[in-house]
Amino acid sequence: MISAAEVWLAFLALFAAIMLVRDLRAHPASAPDVRSIPAYDTIRGLMAIAAEEGLPIHLSLGTAGIADPFAMETVAALSTLEFLSEQAAMTANLPLVSTASPTTLVLAQEVLSRPFRARAQMAEFDPLSVRFIGGAGDASGVAYAAGVIDLLDHRYVSANFMQGRFGDEYLLMGEVGARNNIVQVAGTANVDALPAMLVTAGDVLIGEDVFAAGAYLLRAPWHLAGLSAQDSARWLIAGAGLALVALKTLGFLP
Repeated sequence: MISAAEVWLAFLALFAAIMLVRDLRAHPASAPDVRSIPAYDTIRGLMAIAAEEGLPIHLSLGTAGIADPFAMETVAALSTLEFLSEQAAMTANLPLVSTASPTTLVLAQEVLSRPFRARAQMAEFDPLSVRFIGGAGDASGVAYAAGVIDLLDHRYVSANFMQGRFGDEYLLMGEVGARNNIVQVAGTANVDALPAMLVTAGDVLIGEDVFAAGAYLLRAPWHLAGLSAQDSARWLIAGAGLALVALKTLGFLP
């Protein structure tokens, strides 16, 4: 009898094969059309405004670390940081990045400095643009919120992007940003934080939209291939479900 682990392994192999084929066939002229997500349109357009104002954009990477169960939300937020870092290398207006995880801090510094290193402009890169704000244990989320509140309450930033893993502490940060009329974009896969985001942020990334940052902002073939493979996987799962229901209804399955 086939075990559940073997089924998931076969599905993972099929998904990887679809993604590889999509990536090999990808071409800039034949990039797939994707539906518009207003939050990413806002992120893409605010960099120029921030450069004119002379104030940085704040990007919160959330409270999860790279080794945490919710690491994929942090990785998705790092795709947004990769886009902002490319823009910053051209405008010399670095985003202000914050995280509650020391492991994410190191990776964020690497991502933000990469375009400057490629252009031999490391003298213009400030490592303090990435900040660790947090505490220990159960108080880490509240400590992080307190640090971000200080940034937003003193109007040190022109816009506030919050993408990653957030819990109840988001309400403290989002409310301050809304009160100070700061443009806010928020996104998470945690359903507990989404209601607070919907009432405090102008644009919200809900659930799987968070993981599409690379495809929408970077437009890299590998990210687009992953997005296309996800759509194919949904059709396969839906088709398999319908086929099983039909076979069960017709009496071919016990």
